[in-house]
Amino acid sequence: MPLTLGWFAMNAPAGLGLYWVFNNILTTAQTALVKKLVEQDEIVVEIEEVGPRREMLPMASDSTAAAPDWVKASTELDVAAAAGAAAAAN
Repeated sequence: MPLTLGWFAMNAPAGLGLYWVFNNILTTAQTALVKKLVEQDEIVVEIEEVGPRREMLPMASDSTAAAPDWVKASTELDVAAAAGAAAAAN
């Protein structure tokens, strides 16, 4: 990539090469500054504090019988919206 950039810079107007060089320097400096400003300490998770994994809940493939309440509510809203759209189309 640097060789291609150099070849283009040599065969294009001088302003384009200067723009690329200074834009790359500015972008690199800006990226380094932003990374330094938003740098955070690494999060360490202690497995013992989190506790053991829970068993997975079975999910019914063709119905929402074993699904959580929010899935059932979402399905009911989807059905109601589809019925309202069908009624408005007629």
